[in-house]
Amino acid sequence: MHVSLDSALGRQRRLNSVGESVLQIAPSATAAYSLRSLTGGDPKVVRVRRDTDNAEQDFTVSGVSSGALTSFTNADYAKYTSDFSSGDDSWGSFDDVTETGNIDGIGGLDNNLRLAIGTATSGHRAFRSNIFPVGQKINFSARVFIPSTNSDVDGILIRDANNTVIVATTAPTQDEWVTVTANDVTPINAQLRVNLQKGAVSSFTGNGSDEVYLREITVTQVTSDGFVETWYDQSGNSNDAVQATAGSQPEIVNAGTMLNELNFDGTDDNFELTSVLGMTSAGAVFSVAKSGGGSDKLILDNRDSGVDGFRLLRLGNDLEYRWQSATVDTGTNLGTNNKFIGFANHDGSNASAAVNGATATTTSDTSSMTVAAKPHIGARSFSTASNFWDGTINELIIYNSDQNANRSALETNINSHYSIF
Repeated sequence: MHVSLDSALGRQRRLNSVGESVLQIAPSATAAYSLRSLTGGDPKVVRVRRDTDNAEQDFTVSGVSSGALTSFTNADYAKYTSDFSSGDDSWGSFDDVTETGNIDGIGGLDNNLRLAIGTATSGHRAFRSNIFPVGQKINFSARVFIPSTNSDVDGILIRDANNTVIVATTAPTQDEWVTVTANDVTPINAQLRVNLQKGAVSSFTGNGSDEVYLREITVTQVTSDGFVETWYDQSGNSNDAVQATAGSQPEIVNAGTMLNELNFDGTDDNFELTSVLGMTSAGAVFSVAKSGGGSDKLILDNRDSGVDGFRLLRLGNDLEYRWQSATVDTGTNLGTNNKFIGFANHDGSNASAAVNGATATTTSDTSSMTVAAKPHIGARSFSTASNFWDGTINELIIYNSDQNANRSALETNINSHYSIF
């Protein structure tokens, strides 16, 4: 069987591409973003903000993969520490309980919170709002003192306002300060509630005299969400993707769990690149993303106006590439939450696009562009940001040149990492 030299070289190039980095295969990228190394080294890839205290830190590829990023995000954070030295510390009460702060001389300790029961037939509860980080794991501790002079109240139950149990029913030794604890609990409501109990029952008729004392109530948040403030450009051109507004930063860690991709919420999450791309008559984009649905959702936008520039988007169900007024619809239904590899290219004569290594859809086009606006990842780049990407993005590699010749090798490299097709 006869095999042409070009075919043999192409096949060898695809085989070699698995062991090479993207920027070794095609080193002329204008901008390149990923959580993996596109250089073969250990480049800085993201700057992450944790939402407990808004601290930020840079991470390299190895810092992401080693767990250092999640360790940073999940650093223990003292969400609440009680202080009853000057009052009740914003505690309140339900169901015939009176709370009073700054009570001294209880079990030899001062500055305590007293919960005194009334005479109603009901539950008897005290509460403090805005203590728990909803959806995050917490550790909890408190000290409890129950006097032996009580005739009814002998225990407590601690929950959130949705009845998630923090500390199960417990009857501490009386006339002693007893520490109660809980670890790795995930509240689903921010309000802490303390139920006074009689024989493990929460609803009963109060005697109007029993008391419970609390102090040193501590809520420590042990998981957190992490958001990307900067997605660093690995091309060497320092064209970093930046989002300074906290509420518009894509998520990378959710409730302590590393996502291994950037999650765009479809509402306002996006990045602006540091500088323009400088693309004129030719260019290419390789993308790895996952769509959460919707239509007219932008992965990458590089335009000054409606048809001045290019964009890569989900329109209807399909991945679509638009270069100036030329439109290329890949005809591939992206579905929902299916990761895909997208290819878009303009070689000066034709615009083409494809999904997951398929034969590219091509349309003739010889137009060129000059775009002054800075491109956006995940939103429109001109006027007011809109058309926000709803889903995830793992990788974007952008060239100011035709990459048809390198397409197969680059897609082989990308797919060898993500195993999409």
